[in-house]
Amino acid sequence: MISWFRIFIYTIIVVVLQVWVFNPISILTVGTPYIYVILLMFLPMETSINKLLSYAFIVGMLIDTLSLTFGLHTSIILPIALFRYYAVRPFIEDQESLKQPPLFLYISYGALILLFELLLVQHILLFVIDSIGLFDWHFLLERAGFSFALSFFFSLIFIFIFSAPLKYKKA
Repeated sequence: MISWFRIFIYTIIVVVLQVWVFNPISILTVGTPYIYVILLMFLPMETSINKLLSYAFIVGMLIDTLSLTFGLHTSIILPIALFRYYAVRPFIEDQESLKQPPLFLYISYGALILLFELLLVQHILLFVIDSIGLFDWHFLLERAGFSFALSFFFSLIFIFIFSAPLKYKKA
């Protein structure tokens, strides 16, 4: 079971990384990694929809406020949180698994599938909203694909680093 203090620390780390490290990155002027949806993967599978949506709203507002995007990321993460609520249901095996987050340690390769689905929904929503201006579709698809690949790569790194169980030394 993951503590809410650890979730708070992960939230601060991911928001800082997203706003001040990844947002200014535009690799080859094409892709920007968006990793903030991985925060939804650190919440236990039993998290109620109200807590999930409230947490997603707070995370989205933090990112929007600090990066001056005026509600873009909040409008993206709320449907993803709703999607996450229903997407974890196939990975629930018993009552004990409800208390665990949907990470690799607990649901094995299902965590990769869930991460892939969450990032795919995120990028579809993000770039559909971005494409309202109806500009070059080839550049939009190239940017969406490259951003998705970068987001998946950095999200995997972050999840594997921070989902490892803590080991305590015995006195």
